[in-house]
Amino acid sequence: MKNNHSLTQAMIKERNKKTIIKSLWQNYPNSRTGLASATKLNKATITNLIGELDREKIIVEVGQQDVGIGRIPTLIMLDKAYGLCAGVALSPNYKITVAISNIYAEILWETTEAYARDLAPFDLLELVSKILKEGISACAHISENLLGIGVSIPKMVRSETGDMFDVQQGELVNVPVADFLRQRFRVPVYADSVANNSLTGEYWFGAAQGYSQSLLLFIGYGIGVSMMIDDKLYHSASGFAGDAGHMSFDPNGLRCPCGKRGCWELTASLLYLDGEEPERVVKKAEDGDGEAIAKLDTIGRSLGTGIANIVNLLNPQVVIVGGDIVRCGKWVINPCQIVLQNSMSPVMRNGFDFKCSDMGRRASIIGALSRVIERLFI
Repeated sequence: MKNNHSLTQAMIKERNKKTIIKSLWQNYPNSRTGLASATKLNKATITNLIGELDREKIIVEVGQQDVGIGRIPTLIMLDKAYGLCAGVALSPNYKITVAISNIYAEILWETTEAYARDLAPFDLLELVSKILKEGISACAHISENLLGIGVSIPKMVRSETGDMFDVQQGELVNVPVADFLRQRFRVPVYADSVANNSLTGEYWFGAAQGYSQSLLLFIGYGIGVSMMIDDKLYHSASGFAGDAGHMSFDPNGLRCPCGKRGCWELTASLLYLDGEEPERVVKKAEDGDGEAIAKLDTIGRSLGTGIANIVNLLNPQVVIVGGDIVRCGKWVINPCQIVLQNSMSPVMRNGFDFKCSDMGRRASIIGALSRVIERLFI
């Protein structure tokens, strides 16, 4: 049996390897000298661990860096052919998006497929499995090593064990999505809510870059909220945090399908458009249609009221609005910001950044892929 000293040394070594891998993932290519500077590890440690990573075929040499004088450094990076990452994003409008990427989240293959509203839960998972196999097969010429699968699920996701997730989305109640896919593909599966995975995508590639305390509202036909505290997603005691759309703003308001009245998402999401596509409503607003302008204004103002309450409670560094709501553009965002300006104290109003996602719904699939990469390398 290894003694405590050996175990400690092994843990330090593994931590240092992950530090090098993370640095190469975030900034590539780089030299051994550059890695030593970026990671604060000594050159001997860098040299030894780079040798190990080379033998494990995780890294490749990609040329030399012209520094003008002295020894020419060799540039290295993670091998893009090391393995494949799979991402699945389910949407509430009965569509499945599946993407296959390399370890830098660069998408190699992607498709979106509609499915029947009355499709049985396990038939849906069979369909997901079928599409995944198609994507993996299409990318086999790059690598046959599937590293893991990330899944974005609308509404709530509960983790009862380390890797067992339940779904609560309409008729999808208590369906072990991660366990099903793990048994089919024999790889790690990381399932989480659309909001949580979207914030992960924004953290690495989008509007949340550079912030350690961030809040994302993923708004489509409902509102999901995700929060990152000290660069870590907040999951709460039971895993059900983030169902902000069902905060009750008006006990005498409209009846929500959840059974309550006056839920926030009834007036602050695309639900308020009564099934009309947002682009169509925006076009009407641009043409001067008063009713369309009023609808979008109501969504924006209701959204601003809720965000003000959340910011007063949690005080994040940045609030990001993402999802399909961004398709409404200034018609929703401008009234939202007016409410934020008028309903918050100056110290709170000026204490956070407000951003619209450039990724929109894309953040969901990018985040699903990123969750695989995170667990493996970062």
